[in-house]
Amino acid sequence: MGLDVLDKIAIEIETDGAVLTDAVTQFKDYISTETQAVLLDFKDTVADATVVEVDDIKVNVRIEVRTQKESEMKIGKYLLITLLVVVIDQTSKLLVHKYMYLHEEVNVIGNWFRLHYC
Repeated sequence: MGLDVLDKIAIEIETDGAVLTDAVTQFKDYISTETQAVLLDFKDTVADATVVEVDDIKVNVRIEVRTQKESEMKIGKYLLITLLVVVIDQTSKLLVHKYMYLHEEVNVIGNWFRLHYC
């Protein structure tokens, strides 16, 4: 398959039996850490799978290399969302502080959502 030590991978396992599913679910964190898997998922059917035999159990498994750009894009997306939340939070606090009086209450959505400046 040509994997490098630092490659991040996605693992898809075809669900075939409760014993295997329970075992993988129980040790999911350990398996993900040891294999550097960013995704460990169960599917009803796995396309382009490799048959792996564990004891007497045959399992269809698909491993896909995740590129560094995909990981960086996910990190960038989460940073952007975090930045957006912080900007909205700070802007709303500034607007409340500037335009509301102490102990003033404003109904935003009927009586369901109100701003109370204390």
